[in-house]
Amino acid sequence: MATATNALGFPLVSIILWLPVAAGLVCWLINDPRTVRMIAVAAALIDLLLALFLLVKFELPGAGTAGWTFQFADRHAWISTIGVSYWVGVDGVSIILVALASLMMSVAILAATFMIADRQRLFLILMLFLETAILGVFVSINLFLFFVFWEAMLIPSYFLLGVWGEERRVYATMKFVIYTVLGSFLMLVGIFYLWSQTGTLDMAGPHGLVANPVSQGAQNWLFLAFGLAFAIKTPLFPFHAWAPTAYTESPLPFLIALAGILSKAGAFGFVRYSLPLFPSASHSWQALVSILAIIGLLYAAVLALVQTDIKKIVAYASISHMNLIVLGIFTLNATGLDGAVLQMVNHSIIISGLFLAVAYIFARTGTRFLNGMGGLGERWPWLMWLFFVFVLAGLDLPGLGSFAGEILIFLGVFAENAWFAVIGALVVILAAWYMIRFFQNTMNGPVAVSADEVAVLAEAPGRTPYQYPVLRRLIPGDLLPGEIALFVPLILLIIYIGIQPYTLTQRINPTMQPVTTLVNRGSLPGFGGGR
Repeated sequence: MATATNALGFPLVSIILWLPVAAGLVCWLINDPRTVRMIAVAAALIDLLLALFLLVKFELPGAGTAGWTFQFADRHAWISTIGVSYWVGVDGVSIILVALASLMMSVAILAATFMIADRQRLFLILMLFLETAILGVFVSINLFLFFVFWEAMLIPSYFLLGVWGEERRVYATMKFVIYTVLGSFLMLVGIFYLWSQTGTLDMAGPHGLVANPVSQGAQNWLFLAFGLAFAIKTPLFPFHAWAPTAYTESPLPFLIALAGILSKAGAFGFVRYSLPLFPSASHSWQALVSILAIIGLLYAAVLALVQTDIKKIVAYASISHMNLIVLGIFTLNATGLDGAVLQMVNHSIIISGLFLAVAYIFARTGTRFLNGMGGLGERWPWLMWLFFVFVLAGLDLPGLGSFAGEILIFLGVFAENAWFAVIGALVVILAAWYMIRFFQNTMNGPVAVSADEVAVLAEAPGRTPYQYPVLRRLIPGDLLPGEIALFVPLILLIIYIGIQPYTLTQRINPTMQPVTTLVNRGSLPGFGGGR
């Protein structure tokens, strides 16, 4: 990878990175709720437009790029005595995830403007801070800078779950924090060791970490130190125990960020750091991680199948498919890795849509339990048909987004181990089973509750029908325009990616090919800087 100057002549990556937190600070100084909502939404949407512009300007193979290249790099001295610099940029994987994070945070912030009534201003400020932390994880080229943003994600997450969560929010928050801090501590120790051995924490460049790997023995221990942090965040079995509770207790806007984006930070960590920095150890631990991923994807799918709480069904479905993504990563071949990154995008869109559907159903029925539902589609056809698109995508219908990603993953797994592919593919049957059960028991069948019984709860101005416990009058009718507006871009993306996944894979593959070369050969000639 050759060193070059910023292709645009201005630090667009840094602007995208810091715009949300700047907007959050402005909102901190303003007390008018309407103005705060306007600033938060405007900042999120502008950041999304800039991320899409960056995605369009990203140079594809044949247009002057070769190998693993960080484009639009912005670098400044920070703590140079210990090899720490402010160095940000994007490769073929992070450019996709930056656009994805900007999109999902825009959806989450828009959702918060009408789903969260209790201390809405503070909620929006924390969401903007969280967006900057998430983006920082994806664009950092210096390992210490990555760790700073990795830890920064925890701070707003702690409050968003602990303050606005549901009945068991304190328990869920403590569990989430303990797991996360444990993994982060070991990764920090690994970072210190890397610096002591190499004198730098930069990923790229002729003197960077990738170009100067540590010994094979050290790689094994460092892989465990980094891998535990990434496995917890993903969440990979058996380090997933925090996730079902956190997902179930989270308020919907934060849940879109948590299940849709934060989990991708763990999978991204495996791709960006574990594989290229510890190639020998990645091979040594490949079989064990793959087995854990297979257990996790089947175990969570079975649990999704037996749940009666619809939010828990989607929570376990999310965990199952994240374990499938890890299985794709540890094929250690370009096909599986391409599929894993593509599936990160699909998972984020589909799981966020399903959680939105759960919130919409809950806001109209006052319950999340299947035995209290039935015949909802007869009353609310818009909700039924738009929800049906996400159900079909969740069970991997050909022509929708998730199909292409899972096919690539299983092709990559089959190339490495046919038995792993056959056993792992059972998740397709289980996913179809629990998604159809979810849809049938909510939208079809006899009407469980009459329309008059649906909206008779007491008023409470501090809550909305989307918040728990529901104390305000429920929504009696079909989807509202704002609710449809959150669904539509996600549905369009599901259809577009299903029809034309090459738009993403043509950007992903030029990064995944050098990574697989590095993992399988132990070195990557020409790996340099960024541009």
